[in-house]
Amino acid sequence: MIREIISHSEEETFEIGNNLSKILSPGDVVGFKGGLGAGKTILIKGILEGLGYDSRNVVSASFVIAQEYKVKYPVVHIDLYRFENNEEIHYIDWDSYVSLDKLVLIEWSEKVKDFLNFSLKIDINFISQNEREIKFDTKII
Repeated sequence: MIREIISHSEEETFEIGNNLSKILSPGDVVGFKGGLGAGKTILIKGILEGLGYDSRNVVSASFVIAQEYKVKYPVVHIDLYRFENNEEIHYIDWDSYVSLDKLVLIEWSEKVKDFLNFSLKIDINFISQNEREIKFDTKII
């Protein structure tokens, strides 16, 4: 099922993420797709805030590839932006991240679509400087 929401601001995008936190659970793998500055990390900050983590301490995982947060349950934030090709991505120990006891949030998820199953795919597209079209393709909403 595909659903679509228009966000009119960064604050609305954050709140959408906060609301998503209420339906996500350990074992879910969420893929985020969208250009630079589209709002992927803002959505993730909202999700983590909704799970009880101080979103001011959430940064893009671009330079560390994966960041784990301890909230109600482990949440892993993976950012694949820096990976040039799929060969590099296969060197990641995916089994250590994707498990039934963790919620996994993956930015630039189109790079792993061929070998990971997603509970939820989120595609963010620019409409204007402040507006975003956020499409949800899911089995859980």
